[in-house]
Amino acid sequence: MEKKVFFNYKPIKPIKISEIKTIVVDEDQLIRKIKTDNNIIYINNSKIRSKDAIKFIHILKSNTDKYNFRIIDSWDEFAENGYLKIAYKINSFVLIGSIIVAVIFIILKGFKPALLSILLLFIPQMILYKKQMKNKIDTQ
Repeated sequence: MEKKVFFNYKPIKPIKISEIKTIVVDEDQLIRKIKTDNNIIYINNSKIRSKDAIKFIHILKSNTDKYNFRIIDSWDEFAENGYLKIAYKINSFVLIGSIIVAVIFIILKGFKPALLSILLLFIPQMILYKKQMKNKIDTQ
């Protein structure tokens, strides 16, 4: 096997579908991990819509009852580990703090597009995470 300069991942040990306990899938197209009793396989397929990944997820979903495993998303996994409410509070604090800091900088330094880029790049993502976490907390 040829060594690559980049993307030199460790080979994944084969597992049987009957060994799978949990599969973490986000947005019904991003496979994050596959958990067995004694192993966690990190997948993290890219956000580029791969037909193979979508077919694989469909096959897995159609076999959940047959093989008795669950398909959850990352926020569910976060909640199971007891981190969701803490992450929600931290996210809220960081969001409010970053908005306050941005407003203070705009007041002190004047309006500069570079300062606005912080608002346009960072804060919307934090708001999206906050909404997703709030939805998971409400459904628990």
